Amino acid sequence: MTTGRARLTQARDDDGAEVIRFTAAGQEIDLAPATASLLRRPLEGGWWTLADLATAASLAVPDVAGVVGELVDGQAACVRAGHR
Repeated sequence: MTTGRARLTQARDDDGAEVIRFTAAGQEIDLAPATASLLRRPLEGGWWTLADLATAASLAVPDVAGVVGELVDGQAACVRAGHR
């Protein structure tokens, strides 16, 4: 996964709940605060595997895949197949 010019901020959703707002490519995506450690890696630039992100966040790869899927669906990140 990679993303361009991403930002990570704390915010509140429409219901007033605390969220982590991932902003990239003109898109804003609100995610659970528990994803913050995972989302910090892409801010460093470069390509990150799901395993890299999972290790950084102490999460399981399927959980990370779900978060990355949300970012891709929201057009805030892109993925590629294969090795780095």
